[in-house]
Order: sequence, then structure tokens, then C-alpha cells
Amino acid sequence: MSTPVEGSPFGGPGDAPPPVTFSQGGQQTFKGTIADGLYPATLVKVVGCVSTFEGKTTDQYAWLFQVEGRTGDGEVCFYTSRKISTNSKAKLIPLLTALKLPVPTPENPALPNPIGAKARLLIKNEPKRDGSGLRITVKEVLSA
Repeated sequence: MSTPVEGSPFGGPGDAPPPVTFSQGGQQTFKGTIADGLYPATLVKVVGCVSTFEGKTTDQYAWLFQVEGRTGDGEVCFYTSRKISTNSKAKLIPLLTALKLPVPTPENPALPNPIGAKARLLIKNEPKRDGSGLRITVKEVLSA
């Protein structure tokens, strides 16, 4: 389970959040069911966390979205690294681009405030690792 980092949601120099286990459910609070598909959503919270998965520790952001028309059901979560990377597997720059936010640069390294940003979420129901049913997964974040 992910544990939020105190202070700035984007962390800062010297932040050392406690390690958490990524596979225990994370930050997502969405209750109920939702069919696979593309849904409009609003970003309501960003939490910095440290995750441990298969022995590897990673600094991450948990981006929490409310699905339009389903605000009473809680939030769905999309995880990214905290590193600005152009690697093809990296998710932070594509996420910021989808949210129509500026990408940090060496001249301006701060992440912009993303709260309230609109997006479309590609949601899929996938089997849980322990085989106990399905879990809702945000596969991709697209521009609104």
C-alpha cells in the first residue's frame, strides 16, 4: 500500500518518504465497477510515494483522478516516476503533455500545479495478481 509523502505533493530536496509496497493496493479509492473504456476525468490530488515492487524501490507520483459522473465512487490512480525522462517507457512527460501542463526544464525545474486539470482516462479491468478478482487500471491518460 502506498503511503503519502508529507508536505509538498511533489516532494523536495531531502524528502525521504517511508518505503511502501506497491502491490498492496496503492492510493486508489474507487469503489464499485466501471466498464472498460475512455472516460472524462479531473485530477484532484497528487501524492508522492516510494514503492517497492519485486525488490526494486522507486520514487513515484500517484495521480488521483475523479471520473466524471462518478465522483461519489472515489478516485482512480495513475502512477508515474518522479524523474523527467524521455525514455519511451517513461510516463511523466506524456502525462504532463496530456494535461496541457508545461514540462519542467533545467531552467524551470518546478512541476506546475496540476490540480483541476481535465483528461480522458483509458480504463481497463485487469486480473489481480493474487487471482482474487479484477482491479481497475488506468492504462493511459489522454488530453481532454
